This record gives sequence, C-alpha cells and structure tokens, in this order.
Amino acid sequence: MKRAFPFFAFLLFSLLLSGCASGYTTSSWPGVVVQGETAYLAYHAHVYAVNWQSGGEIWRYPKEADAARSFYAAPVLTTDGQQLIVSGYDNILYSLDPATGVEKWRFTQAKNRFVGEPLATEQGIYAPNSDGNLYALNFNGAPLWPAPFQTERILWARPSTNAECECLYVAAMDHHIYALNPADGSLIWKSEALGGAVASAPTYSEGRLYVGTFARQLVAVDSTTGKLIGQPFSSQGWVWGSPALNAGRLYFGDLSGSFYILNADGFASVNTIPGEAPIIAAPLVDNETVYVVSEGGSDGGVLQALDLNGNAQWKQTLKGKLYTTPVLADSDTLLIAITDGDAALAAFNRSGSPKWTFIPQK
Repeated sequence: MKRAFPFFAFLLFSLLLSGCASGYTTSSWPGVVVQGETAYLAYHAHVYAVNWQSGGEIWRYPKEADAARSFYAAPVLTTDGQQLIVSGYDNILYSLDPATGVEKWRFTQAKNRFVGEPLATEQGIYAPNSDGNLYALNFNGAPLWPAPFQTERILWARPSTNAECECLYVAAMDHHIYALNPADGSLIWKSEALGGAVASAPTYSEGRLYVGTFARQLVAVDSTTGKLIGQPFSSQGWVWGSPALNAGRLYFGDLSGSFYILNADGFASVNTIPGEAPIIAAPLVDNETVYVVSEGGSDGGVLQALDLNGNAQWKQTLKGKLYTTPVLADSDTLLIAITDGDAALAAFNRSGSPKWTFIPQK
C-alpha cells in the first residue's frame, strides 16, 4: 500500500464517526462550479464567487466567518441558473442568489452533514446526506417527497440521472446502487452488492452504470435491473472518484496513485500509469487531453495533462493538495481548487501555464 493511504483511512473513519457523533468535526476539500464569467468555490468558512478571468472576488457567503458553518462540496446551480445550492457541514442545505450571494432559503431537516453535492434537475433538488437519507426538495426548499429515501449507511455521492430513463441512481456507502422514481422517491430497483462502499456518482452510458468502490474495484451495473455486468476490474487501491467516459474508454485513478485507462466494454486494459500519491477526484477529459490531479508529495499537489492513451503532455506542482476535479471555464482556462495551500483556486491555460491564483482575504 502506498504511503498516503493511512490518511484517507483515517479520514474515512473520522467521517463515519461523524455520522453518530454530531460534535465531531473534520476537514475536507473544496468544490468549484462555473456559470458565465463566475466561478463558485465552497471551501472552509465561506462560499466565494470569483471572476474566473481575473481571479478577483465578487462576493462571499457568509460575509463574516462563523465557526459553526463550513462548506466543501461543489455548489450546484439550478437548471434556470437562478439558485446556487450549497451543501453545509452544519447539516443545512442553502440556496443563494448566484449574482449577489444573498441567502434565499435554507433546508434544516437533515440530521447530519452534507458531504457531497446535490443534483439539480428540472424536477427538483436531490441532496445526499450523511444521515443516510436522500432529500428531495422543490425550488422553494420544501420537501418534494412524502419522506426522504433512506439507505442503510451514509450518503456522499451525488445522484446521477440520464435522458433515457426518468430515474435517479443513488450510490451508497452500504455497497449498493438504488434506482428511484424522482417524482415520489419510490424504489425501482436495488443493485446487487458491489463488494465495497461507493463515495462518488455513477457514470452512465448506454444502459450501464460504471462505479468505483472501496473494495478496489471498478464495476459495471445494468441501469434497468441493477445486475452486475461481467467481471469487476481490480485496481491497486480504493476507487474514490467517478470514472470519466470518453469514446468508449473509462479513465479513473485510485488511492494508490495509479491511473487507469480501460475499454468500457469488457474492461480490457489500455494503459496503467503508476503514481505515488492518491488520486481522489474524477479526471477531466476534454478533446484530446485528460487532466488528472493527485494529492502530491512534500512539494505540493500535482496537476498533469495526458493524451488519450495516457502519455504525459505536461505537469505542474501546486503548493497544497489537489483533491477536486479540474473545471474548464472556457476553451483555454482550467480551474484548480487547492486544499491547504496559500491560494484556494488557481487558473492555468491548456498548455499548463499559470494565469492567476485566488487567495481569499482575511
């Protein structure tokens, strides 16, 4: 096992403890999303709106830090772009005005922290919580279902959906995926046991769901029945982030630092790139380039660009640790959220040259 694994084992144990000890606190990594010329970053005590062209702060929420509140999961914009939905470690889901940061409403019925980001569709907002419930809300923050859907353990993964089936796919830490009716939360199917916990959203394609597990596997699940398809692919470490799918290939990393490229049909290996530091985030695949972030070592977190076969194109080391999927703000601006560094957000062009860094003012 690679040197950095014990940190994540401790983090997992700590977060699991938090499900039954409401006073327990721990840190996590930042989340970022882009709309128009604004990047929204959730990290520590604030949610920030940042102009991604200049790196300047537009607003922050709350204006003054509150020790009782912290934010980490990527904010989510509703489909009409009028609400920014923010997950809180204080057990509260917030709706903010994307233009001003003014609070619109808050949902306070959850019993534990919101670790993962919600899914916003035209029907509603679907928010996974560490109390094991998936909460469905309308756009005023009121419950959409008669009761939340309850799983057997905590929920960290954002739900998934697809255009072919009006259903939600919920991956849980209880080793199962659930398919739900988004209108009322009724169960359509429960998958076979996947062998390990799932901490990230399933990736859907052509009737299949692809998920990584803490059993050191990537598995394929039939999206209409929940049955496993074929044999799992065995990885060197836990698979935390969602696999990225591009042109019939799956791209993902694991906590050993290895990065994998597989054929989606049958999981035949195209390439395995060894590494030394955990890869938590899903990669970003855009055109002919795969962007991968890893925790890094004593020098800092590592951002690297690969071609579609896994050959290195360039690499940058950033002060801090990298746990969040890169985001393309436009055709030539790549945004990287940073944990435990001087800056909280950095921008690069597609060739790897730095553009700016965002350092929140005290």
